Amino acid sequence: MAKQIKLSEISDSPADRREELMVKVRGQDRLSVQEQLEQQAVENDAAARRKVETSPVIARIRGLKPKVLDASKRHRARVDAISRDAGLNATGKRERENEALRDFHGVLDGLVDVADEAFTDAEAAFVRPSPRFDPTDATDAARVQLAVTRAPQLTPREFLDELAGAIERDDRPLLAALRPLLASYVEYKKPYQERPFYRETNVLLDRSAGLLLTLGDAVSEYARGLLKQLRTDFSYLISAVADGGAWEPINDQIGVLRSFDVPADLAPDD
Repeated sequence: MAKQIKLSEISDSPADRREELMVKVRGQDRLSVQEQLEQQAVENDAAARRKVETSPVIARIRGLKPKVLDASKRHRARVDAISRDAGLNATGKRERENEALRDFHGVLDGLVDVADEAFTDAEAAFVRPSPRFDPTDATDAARVQLAVTRAPQLTPREFLDELAGAIERDDRPLLAALRPLLASYVEYKKPYQERPFYRETNVLLDRSAGLLLTLGDAVSEYARGLLKQLRTDFSYLISAVADGGAWEPINDQIGVLRSFDVPADLAPDD
């Protein structure tokens, strides 16, 4: 980190040197503000993550996975018993297996209803409308829309420079429009995932979040993403066992339903 310039150093300098040092101090102040924004966003993200991940309602949703797997295990045990029943012919076994599958699907339907209720409660607890930073007038709206339209054609360097400039100017309408685009680019555009842009991209995402998002907004944003993944994973789990097949342990080993695992650093002590 560069040495901070002290005010006493300025006052003790020749007149022709003072203005140069003042320019550097102003630069230090801007950097300090941006670093504070970044730090505030990091702290908000950590607090939001802890609040959502350790909440009782998320625990309710995660608790559905063992219930689904237990129902699947009991169904397969029932089908296995039917297959070994020497008193049933092939037709009788098939009828009993169909009956068992209908009962199993009834159990799964009940768990899906429980999940829907839990997801609704979680959304009510955490998710709120995203903050709005509307343009000041029609001209400003056109400016923001133009920036959004041209963003996909920009190189990573051009896009990051535009976002950095918006942060420097405290241009919140433009930041609110561009930040979601950059967040999505990190997910699927390879240049943003690699050097030299990965670190800078995440710094700018944090600094823009520091300007745009309160702690409550950060909680909402984190919860929205986690709940989306939990819904996807729960649907996959239901579809994977619905035909009566077993849930293979390899699925857990490779993290197929990772969203159902409590993060290791937040897991309660045994």
